[in-house]
Amino acid sequence: MFENNGVVFPSFLCFVALYLCFAPFFKTSKQRSWILTGLSSGFTSLAAIPYFCDFLASGGHVHALRPATFWSNTVVAIFQGYLVSDLLVGSVFYREHITLATGWIHHILYFLLIQYIISVGWSNVFCLALIMEIPTLILALGSLNKRFRSDYLFAGVFFSTRILLHVALIVAYAGVYLRKADGMSRRSEVDFPTISETNQTLADVQNITIPKSLNSPLPTLFFLAALPMHCMWFAGCVRRILRRRVKVNGTKTDVPIVFVSTSAFRTRFQAIRGRLRLDYEARERLRARVQAAYGNAQERVWRRGVRPAQVVVAYSRAEVQNN
Repeated sequence: MFENNGVVFPSFLCFVALYLCFAPFFKTSKQRSWILTGLSSGFTSLAAIPYFCDFLASGGHVHALRPATFWSNTVVAIFQGYLVSDLLVGSVFYREHITLATGWIHHILYFLLIQYIISVGWSNVFCLALIMEIPTLILALGSLNKRFRSDYLFAGVFFSTRILLHVALIVAYAGVYLRKADGMSRRSEVDFPTISETNQTLADVQNITIPKSLNSPLPTLFFLAALPMHCMWFAGCVRRILRRRVKVNGTKTDVPIVFVSTSAFRTRFQAIRGRLRLDYEARERLRARVQAAYGNAQERVWRRGVRPAQVVVAYSRAEVQNN
């Protein structure tokens, strides 16, 4: 299990030690649950910057990424150490904040995914994807200290990295696979290097992992599998921002339908329709009371043999005589 260059287990111990050092400075278990996440996201975000710069400088060409090396394998192995430590430490100190979906299932799946990625030499691809940990770092800082909380900054960075960049990576890796499939029927001759040139090349790249070809559809499928979860998290983020704004302002506001689930919209529509029905019934009852009261008064006047017009005329004459 802990075979990735002997890094996973030491990183696990380091994360546990760092948690024990920082935990006394935070009062609530919710704050303490973000210590390891903040440390991991800070490190991985910094480690991902060179790979992200390669991707941007090449105009989105994934083959321009620096190759998988001992360093990239170490980075992803440290991330594995975080996944294990967060589950084990969380089970002891903040169990109520380790959920089944975003905790156990998420962490175990990513641990196994990284094992496969290292075995095929795609750790550089995962390092590029770790730039998406920047919004996690922002969220962790805001959870540890409210002074660093910025919902709009988090939402903006989250959308830029985990939605826009994520889609760009899907398109880039899908393009590599589709171009390879299209070129299968149009193979051209390739000048193979000599044996001496091959030996020299291998001697120059001893620390570079020979990767599996990126012409595989797997990178695209991996990114596609994570995109719905990111979209769901972003929709939840927007809903929380709107609810918090309503709570601060103390007034009602309309939530855009695009960010509201179908069931929530149906419930809201039924509530509005119920209020309209109640308002209509109240108006009808009031109208019935007014008509009943006016009808009774009119009936009493007619019983006395005096018509409403006569009452008005008599009142006018009395007023003239007084003048």
